[in-house]
Amino acid sequence: MLSNRRRFLQGAASAKVAPVTLQDRSYEPLKLPRPISLAALTILDVSSANQVLCAAKAGYSHVGIRLVPATPTETQYDMIGNTPMIREVEANLKATGIKVLDIEILRIKPDTRAVNWKAFFETGARLGATQVLCAGNDPDINRLTDNYAELCELAHPYGLNLSIEPMP
Repeated sequence: MLSNRRRFLQGAASAKVAPVTLQDRSYEPLKLPRPISLAALTILDVSSANQVLCAAKAGYSHVGIRLVPATPTETQYDMIGNTPMIREVEANLKATGIKVLDIEILRIKPDTRAVNWKAFFETGARLGATQVLCAGNDPDINRLTDNYAELCELAHPYGLNLSIEPMP
């Protein structure tokens, strides 16, 4: 079972799929009472554009997109603004009917300034996301709370809700 998944993911990671070829394919997301999303971390070694294709092929209704890398060792794609990768993601979303549930990762650190995340929120809204995954990486709970509140206020006009994930 694991080797089948690994082969599938390796094939998806190396696939160079042009969005125009998807017109001949039919993807039907599962009809479920709530969204079921393929989390970005599940297939992090695959580009965001190909993550959309993986979600469609696996029957998910939604996908999570990592706009900002969580670590310096992650593969980094230009994902903020009107970039080629964002346009490819949009084309694949349109071709498959998959929707974006969440964007990530917003690490709230001692030096976080909400205004610096405006383009991140704009890009998330452009993709249709409704959720933002955050990590509370500030040991000062008062500053963390203040920054979180300011980020929530900035994200609200974009239709985005922020959630702090409990993680180290």
